[in-house]
Amino acid sequence: MKKFSLLLLILTVCGISLPQTATAAVRTVELIEQPHQLIDGRFISDDLATSLTPEGRLGSLVFSALPLQTRWVIDGAFLDEVAAMVDGYELSDESDGQGAEVAAAFLNQLKIVTTGAEVSPIAYGNPDLAIAKQLAPSELLFYFSYGAERVSFHLGRTIEINKSYRNNERAKISGPLRKNYTVSRQAISKLSTVVTAPELQLFRARLAILLSPSINGELSEKFAESAVVGVAQERDKLRVNPGKYTLTSETVEVPLTLVNGFTSAVTVNLIFRASNIRVLVDDMRKITLEPNSRTQFAVPFTVIAPGATNVNAALTNSTGKWLRPASELSLTMTLIDSRVAWFTTGAAVLLFIGAGAQTYRRIRKARR
Repeated sequence: MKKFSLLLLILTVCGISLPQTATAAVRTVELIEQPHQLIDGRFISDDLATSLTPEGRLGSLVFSALPLQTRWVIDGAFLDEVAAMVDGYELSDESDGQGAEVAAAFLNQLKIVTTGAEVSPIAYGNPDLAIAKQLAPSELLFYFSYGAERVSFHLGRTIEINKSYRNNERAKISGPLRKNYTVSRQAISKLSTVVTAPELQLFRARLAILLSPSINGELSEKFAESAVVGVAQERDKLRVNPGKYTLTSETVEVPLTLVNGFTSAVTVNLIFRASNIRVLVDDMRKITLEPNSRTQFAVPFTVIAPGATNVNAALTNSTGKWLRPASELSLTMTLIDSRVAWFTTGAAVLLFIGAGAQTYRRIRKARR
């Protein structure tokens, strides 16, 4: 005992301290925030910019002095919102946000203070796990995976998936809002079977916000409305342009324009459904559309009968599922079979010859 006391005294005199015990308190910092960015990309307000300043509610968590041992619980959706502010952003009232510099400083400081620290990503968008599991269990797995992927991206290091975080709050989602989420999710999931572009993956993940316990009442309805707008925008990136065409011969090549507004190549099938049997057209399989492209195809149509018809042109995936509502092609047929053309031409010639013969006879009578 005397020897230990003497050793401790010597260490104290020399300014050397013993290492901290393994039981030192671990501080947990949660970066889980109510969403400020609507599903279609607009920000509700600029309140997040104020919170990210060093004096703000969120900024103080990363800019203030931290204990040596800190566990960070982070929502990748929150980091994506902050990153979306860096290059400039628009508010829902169409004014410009003012937090670009603050957002950049926040992300840089967060990367510094989390170096070497324990980081636990949560399911992207902080959805109510019970509801998410009930409505779309496979999608919940995607939210966990994507959440870890986005946190890894922003912190610049590999962060493993962690499913241990549990939010005690429950989301209050009405029946219509649940249906809105399901319809939106199914529409984007179908697109995801052919589109691998990162912007669609981000949109797919952001739908998890609709299940978050941090939005309720009017706010949840506002997010649901923005989801409907956003889904329409994503669908419109991959389409067949509608049009009106006049077919004047038995076989006509109709120029159709296919649009791919995504940043990745897409392979689709083009399926036709006519409202009647006045025309025939074959489906086109395994069409590859380059990224951000408008491609025109000459599609052969065979005219069976004169008149008008509408043809729905639908893009499908390899299993035949429609990727979006079909585009309408309005067709008017003014000429059909070549035999009819020959008959009409022959009749005209005979009438012309008959008229000429009658005129000749009248001239001869007049001379007599």
